[in-house]
Amino acid sequence: MGQHGLGERNEDGERFENLCAFNKLVIGCTIFPHKHIHKSTWISPEHTTENQIDHICINKKFQRTMEGVRSRRGADIASDHHLVVAKLKLNLEKNWITGQIALQRFNITFLRDTEKLTEFKMALNNKFQTLQDILKEEETNMEDNWKGIKEALTSTCQEVLGLKKHHHKEWFSIETLGKIQGRKNEKKAINNNRIRAKKVQAQSEYIEPNKQVKKSIRADKNRWVEYFEELLNRPAPMNPPDIKSAHTDLLIDIMKTSTSKGKHGTQWTARNQLDDLDFADDLVLLLHTREQIQVKTASVAAVSASVGLKIHKGKTNVLKYNTENIDPITLDGELWKM
Repeated sequence: MGQHGLGERNEDGERFENLCAFNKLVIGCTIFPHKHIHKSTWISPEHTTENQIDHICINKKFQRTMEGVRSRRGADIASDHHLVVAKLKLNLEKNWITGQIALQRFNITFLRDTEKLTEFKMALNNKFQTLQDILKEEETNMEDNWKGIKEALTSTCQEVLGLKKHHHKEWFSIETLGKIQGRKNEKKAINNNRIRAKKVQAQSEYIEPNKQVKKSIRADKNRWVEYFEELLNRPAPMNPPDIKSAHTDLLIDIMKTSTSKGKHGTQWTARNQLDDLDFADDLVLLLHTREQIQVKTASVAAVSASVGLKIHKGKTNVLKYNTENIDPITLDGELWKM
């Protein structure tokens, strides 16, 4: 523990100090000299007593990396505690990247406001009118035209909208952001007043903006919930599209075939397999007897049907050579011409 603490220690403070000593921790709030207002982290409900009850601790090994600890009274969270901030210096190697421009993000949330949208349109229209007059007077190429349009857009966004500083939730409305800014101004008035009477008056004036902010946030959340309830509970369409189910196992079968180490395909003879039926346009079966032709043809038809292919009867012929009259070949009860 350092020499720049605030207030007197009670039993909880003694236990906290013993805990830090046992774990070799340094209480950062007590080792840096600051003003009284920058040491206090809590203010009593009657706004008369201030104390230091919130701390930031760091391992004694890394004490030199801590450059300062103080409270930030300007952070308005509608609480009787102040935000405690520590400044650390980390020895990290920086990866320097040259020749790149930082990405600018504009606060497009303001375009939801009708007045801001009208102001943005008028400013952009004036920029484009000036650019059009310049292009008529001078001979420019496509690159110059693009640079002029880009400059008009970015400058208008910079002047009217400004850069995006905070990442607010999507359900935040413009009215809520304005009320939060007003409450922040009231909080600043409380912190800047040195006279007790004016501080009490500023505190009483802060109560109403704080209520308005909370009320507006609740309204925004409820409106966001209602929007999603309406979006997710829409009735089903009257005429839903008829989408046929795909072959779910086709891709799995192809992956198994391409990654397997052994032989794969339709067993044709004792040592050979008939493969790639899903890509076959023309197929010739050479066999000796009518029974073999019937069995193998049925086998090929079954494997083809499993991947969505069907043997075309009109394009299929059975040829015989030096063979007497035999019974015709059938498939699904239909005769094939010979």
